[in-house]
Amino acid sequence: MKAKKILREIIITLAIILVSITAFIGFYIPKLNGVENIIPDYLLGMELSKYRVFELVPNTGTETINYDAEGNKISSSDSETQVASSEEKPYNNPDVLNEENYKATKSVIENRIKAFFKNSSNALIQDTEYEIAQNPETGSIIIRIPETADIDSLIYELTDEGRFEIEDAESGELLLDNSDLKEVKAGYVASQYTNGYVVAISFVFNAKGSRKLEKISTAYLKESNEANEINSKAENDEDESSENSMITESDGITNTVEISAENQANQAELTQGQENNTETSNAEKAEESTENKEEKEEAKVRKISVKINGTEILSTTFDSPISNGQLQLTYGQDETGSVIKSAREEAIILSAGKLPVIYTYKDNESGDIIYNKVIFAEITEGMIKIARYVFYGLILLLALFAIIRYGKRGLAGALAFIGYIAVLLIIVRVTNVRFALSGLIGILLATFVEYAFILGALKHKEDKFKERILNSIK
Repeated sequence: MKAKKILREIIITLAIILVSITAFIGFYIPKLNGVENIIPDYLLGMELSKYRVFELVPNTGTETINYDAEGNKISSSDSETQVASSEEKPYNNPDVLNEENYKATKSVIENRIKAFFKNSSNALIQDTEYEIAQNPETGSIIIRIPETADIDSLIYELTDEGRFEIEDAESGELLLDNSDLKEVKAGYVASQYTNGYVVAISFVFNAKGSRKLEKISTAYLKESNEANEINSKAENDEDESSENSMITESDGITNTVEISAENQANQAELTQGQENNTETSNAEKAEESTENKEEKEEAKVRKISVKINGTEILSTTFDSPISNGQLQLTYGQDETGSVIKSAREEAIILSAGKLPVIYTYKDNESGDIIYNKVIFAEITEGMIKIARYVFYGLILLLALFAIIRYGKRGLAGALAFIGYIAVLLIIVRVTNVRFALSGLIGILLATFVEYAFILGALKHKEDKFKERILNSIK
């Protein structure tokens, strides 16, 4: 029994030592370029770390819209079409600048911030805290976000309009828009033309949008367009064949041999009749040609135009009707990782919804955008590191006091105390808890409460031991 007790005490002691080393030093595993600590570092709240602060305001400026000679709008990406006229158009119609739309815009922007951190490949960033406040009268939004590696990408995304449209490529008729979308996803898919993978964006439509997509994909089928072209061509070939046959018969009659005067008279009458027939044929031919042109126009390939923020990203037809409510478009090949990053950012913007009010960054008096303003905490990282080592030293001193004061029982109490603090710190780090100033104070209180409890238990046992000695003397 005594051997088992000693073995149990050794195992518990070794376990406490292992946990303590993991908490205070780390748990390192080999990697290609050395070793890596698999225990996450401590995360600090905004009041204990640097963060960005910037202000967004409704865009009250104007944009220049260019038109060609026929009055069609020229895309901003089109540098070849000659500009015939232009006009200045406000980014926001005065009618949309109201409190209701301001609140709706704040909600969209907040959804983008949440999705950005949630979809981050860095687990430490996924639960990042932030602050967002709005003036309901002016619509201005002030945002505070901790400084991270990808913060610049997020900042530029927040003012993107996020307008999604699918139109008829020729008439410009609106077929689908943001109200029909449920979510947008980005990822890698197998390429149809190579053995590798490509980046694709998948547009997932809601119930209403799914029904509309199925109808549109049926109406804009590639096979249907090809069939129209084939039928049109066949009809044109048939018309040309009839025309050639008619001309051949005419030539045969015109070249009739002269036999007699009577036959000549009959031939004259026959020739005159043929000329009349030829004129009638030419008129019919012209009429049929006009009809064929109209049929050709109707048989033109019908395409859809997919646009984001008014810029066309794709013009295409459908290979088959889509009944699952998902439209997948190839975004491009990715060799450096930048394409998938861009696609995911676009997916986040479109999933969060279109901005009811277009916003821009507020400038300061010098005209510089102030979103690059970084606020440093009054408590620096160096100060926090020193405080951590002081805390570790304090734990060690308290443990030594218990050992010196209570001997063997004090050693057991010190191991229990250090083990408690070690487990607490590991849980905090593994669960990615962010430390605010109040959280640090809470850790200190928990440490002293646990130490007081252990000392009380040791003193209680000491008092009982003294009591037994006195009773034995008596």
